[in-house]
Amino acid sequence: MRRWSVDDVRTHGAVGDGRTLDHAAFQRAINQCSVRGGGIVVVPPGRYRCGSIKLKGGVHLHIQAGAEIFGSPDEADYECVVPSCHGVFPTTTRALFHADEEDDIAITGYGSIHGGGDSPMPGPLYLATCFRPAVFLLRGCCRVRIADLTIKDSRYWTIHLLRCCDVRVRGITISNHRQRISSVGLVADSSRDVLVSDCVIESGDDAVAVKSTVDLPCSNIAVTNCILRSSQAALKIGAQSVGTISNVLFSNCIIEGSHVGIGVYMKDGGLFENLSFIDLVISADSEFPITIDATARRHARDTDPGHMRDLRFSGLTVHGRGRCYVQGHPLAPIERLTMRDVVWTVHGYCDGPKAVKNRGSEHVDPQPGGVDLAAEPWHFVFAHIAGLRMADISCHLAVPLQRHDRGLLLLDHVSDAAFADLRGLPTPPGLPAVEVRGCSDLHGLSSALRTGAAVVSGLESGLMHAAVRGA
Repeated sequence: MRRWSVDDVRTHGAVGDGRTLDHAAFQRAINQCSVRGGGIVVVPPGRYRCGSIKLKGGVHLHIQAGAEIFGSPDEADYECVVPSCHGVFPTTTRALFHADEEDDIAITGYGSIHGGGDSPMPGPLYLATCFRPAVFLLRGCCRVRIADLTIKDSRYWTIHLLRCCDVRVRGITISNHRQRISSVGLVADSSRDVLVSDCVIESGDDAVAVKSTVDLPCSNIAVTNCILRSSQAALKIGAQSVGTISNVLFSNCIIEGSHVGIGVYMKDGGLFENLSFIDLVISADSEFPITIDATARRHARDTDPGHMRDLRFSGLTVHGRGRCYVQGHPLAPIERLTMRDVVWTVHGYCDGPKAVKNRGSEHVDPQPGGVDLAAEPWHFVFAHIAGLRMADISCHLAVPLQRHDRGLLLLDHVSDAAFADLRGLPTPPGLPAVEVRGCSDLHGLSSALRTGAAVVSGLESGLMHAAVRGA
């Protein structure tokens, strides 16, 4: 039977007083463990100040309860690991923990890691600050396990999985400053077979992001049983979409205190397919807490617009003032989108004529002559879709409002669509519940509209009976 070696970072010179730089001692312990064929490196209770630490295959780093690792504030203590990925800033990436092409890595324990990003970073400062190390950058690694840790105040992407496979992230807590741009919680980037479960993630940027920043696929990604809070999108796919992103499942998550609940952004061409959002509770404060959009970056407008197909939304409970925006590209409509079993409770008013759609990236501007229907006064905005299914949709007011500001549904260049049991909000005088523009093959729309007493007060108020315009 193989015997695993056990190394303590203190036996290799780590002090743990919060002032002494200890990353060299950490590295000696990891290297020696690796040379012996693998094993466990233990970090006992203490306060360890560290710069870059390179993880090795076969080595399990165990950070015990009471152990705190603090990222050094000095740029000289970090290696420049890799040029930054497509469409992201800064132009070079540094990390507190990093690994290249290493397999069988584990980082576990009930200790904590502090990234040092414990102050706000607004837009102008973000653009002027290139020293923003990640906490974990794992590139080309397989069989990775991260469990039980608490990670606080990352300066940049907290856990970046680039070209990794067979990854399990379980039971961790990420708590980043809510006003710090780019402090993304976890990024699955051109990776496959990634399972994230039972985590609590709070971020000043996206909480969980699925991307493809290199021309390799990102597939088989599952995020389940998590609690997410985000100043941007709690669950995001894109905006970097250089390669295919497929087979993604977000399920059984609670999203609260977020700007956007679900954001899917096609910006660099590519292909999105088989994306599922199942049994989510969403509380978000933006105009469009659910956004699916295909709009190219400024520098990518002449490229293939990309394709999205087979998107499924089911079992959503949404609270907030905002609405739902789904827009394919005029040259590449979204193919086959299903939305069913949605209960949406509206708290307050939308922005109306001032509304603009979420961009999903700082590098995106609306295309000249492009599609932006955000100012249209309907709760569900669907544009450029081929194959839409909507069923069991209910919108209602949390409390009575002095005025009504939206209809139920706008369909713009939608084809092959079927509808069942749509229950909407009271609409403003003169506004139909449903507006139809440039559509074909719509099935069951008029019969799907419901006017039950639990949803509307009666036909005399002009709510849903003059239901469909333009069909």
